[in-house]
Amino acid sequence: MKQNKPVRTIRNGGLSVSIWKNTTENDKAYYSVTPQKRYTKDDGATWETANSYTQRDAILLANLLTEAANWIRTNLEVEKNIGNA
Repeated sequence: MKQNKPVRTIRNGGLSVSIWKNTTENDKAYYSVTPQKRYTKDDGATWETANSYTQRDAILLANLLTEAANWIRTNLEVEKNIGNA
């Protein structure tokens, strides 16, 4: 089975937003995003993923999500102009 990879990942410290390109049954492109927070446990060697965010994280994630939305909007326009969407 083929593993999909994000078309872009935007990072700020341990926070990231991955952008995924998908297509409908009619071959229409659309994008989705996945926010994530990665951190090391106390031992400094074991990586974990969090599903909750602090107030500071929320502000940084808002900026990352805005950047992702702008990237998606630009790429949809480019694809529309070249006929791939």
